[in-house]
This record gives sequence, C-alpha cells and structure tokens, in this order.
Amino acid sequence: MLEQAYESERRSSCSARYTVYVVDSLQNSASLAVAEQLLQLFDSHLRRRGRAESTRRQYAYSLRPFGEWLGTRAVGDLTVGDLELFLTHWEAEFQLRNGHPPSAATMRGTIGALRVFFSYLEQADLLLGSDGARGRSPVRALHSPPCPQRPNDFLRPYEDRALLTVDVPHHHSAIVWLLRYTGLRVAEAHALTVADVDLTPEREAIAIQVSKTRRGAASSPFFRSSCPSCTSTSHTFDDELAGARALRCSRRSTAPR
Repeated sequence: MLEQAYESERRSSCSARYTVYVVDSLQNSASLAVAEQLLQLFDSHLRRRGRAESTRRQYAYSLRPFGEWLGTRAVGDLTVGDLELFLTHWEAEFQLRNGHPPSAATMRGTIGALRVFFSYLEQADLLLGSDGARGRSPVRALHSPPCPQRPNDFLRPYEDRALLTVDVPHHHSAIVWLLRYTGLRVAEAHALTVADVDLTPEREAIAIQVSKTRRGAASSPFFRSSCPSCTSTSHTFDDELAGARALRCSRRSTAPR
C-alpha cells in the first residue's frame, strides 16, 4: 500500500512539474502564439507515436485554420459554442477559397482532427484555461455529419490495359507496374530499396520496411511474370551499390519525388 501511494504521489508530482514547465514556456515565449506551440507539441507527439509523415501533414493541414483562429486565447477556455463559431468561420473561408462549401467527408476530417488534438491536450494536461485550471474537451459534444460510404471503384479491363500500356518513360512504367501488381501504398513504394526486393526463384518477395500501419511493415509476395518491368529495373544497378539505392532512384541515387 505504501509503495502504491508513493508511486501515485510521484506520478502526480511529475505531471504537475511538467504542466508548470509547459505553461511557463507558453507564457514566456513572445515569438510563437500559444496555439502554434500546442500544434508543434501535438506534431512531436504524433512523431513519437510512429505516425507516418503523410499522416502528420494531414493533421497539420486540418488544424492550421484552427490555430490561426485561436490565436493567443487559452485553449482550455473554449466552449462548444466557440468551436461551433470556428467551424462556421472555417466553412465560410473554405467556400470563399474554393467556390463551394466543404463536403461532408472534409467536415468529418476536420472534426476528427480536432477530436484527436483535444484528446492529446487532455491526456498531457495541456488543456488549461487562462487561470491555469484544467478544462474539459468541448469537442465531445460536436457531431460529425453523416458521410455515405461510396462503393469501391475498380478498374475495368480496358482501363487496366490502358494503364499498363501507356506510352511513358521506362522508369515511370516500372512504378505503375509495381503499384498495380503489389498493392503497395505510394509512400511504401517510395521507401523501397533494391535490397528490399528478393528475386530468388521460388522465394520472390518484397520486404516493406516503411509503412503507414504496423501490419503494413511485412513481406509481400512478388511474381516476376506479373511485373517484368520492375524485374528488369532491379537488375540495372551495380551489386556493390544496390543495397543502399532506392528501387526507383534518380541520378543522385535518391528516390524520386
């Protein structure tokens, strides 16, 4: 019992010291707005959690308008009404910029990003009001608009043939065949190196080292007959340098952008 009480007190003390440190840094910094600092802390949190760079960019894109709208106000003082005012402001800015209102999916994405952001602030004891008191997440009361699930859109046979036979440079064709017959995400294919491709007969496979999800980092079957363009490409590098080079490398041995 004494050990449990001591451990609980130690954790509370560490949490309090961390909160004081963050609050002091937010109040003493004149170069960055409070909202921008909180967004930077959130991005660091996502990076430590192993979130893909593309996921972090999407969160930053969705939360940037909120940070600009919030300015120097204390995030812990916000109410559900304040967030409703922000969403109304965001919708008006979106329509002014794009000429049409945001779709239901875009609205759901923005509210979802706010929900994850405020959940992080609560867990990290950063959802503080102007008086330093801890607040409650107002996003819980927001309702996302319904978004009907669209049916999967598969390529028709003539579209598939047109995609694979289009007249493009060889290195572009190899990328198309690779994505078509392996099912790799673009980011996964971008991170491939020649060392990740095993062309040993009866053991052909691609080792996916970088993936958006944990399950995605695995070995995927690879068939020579399905992707002859990819197979011929993988033999164009010197064995001495192949392991360090990107599968679709540029003249400087880096992955193309």
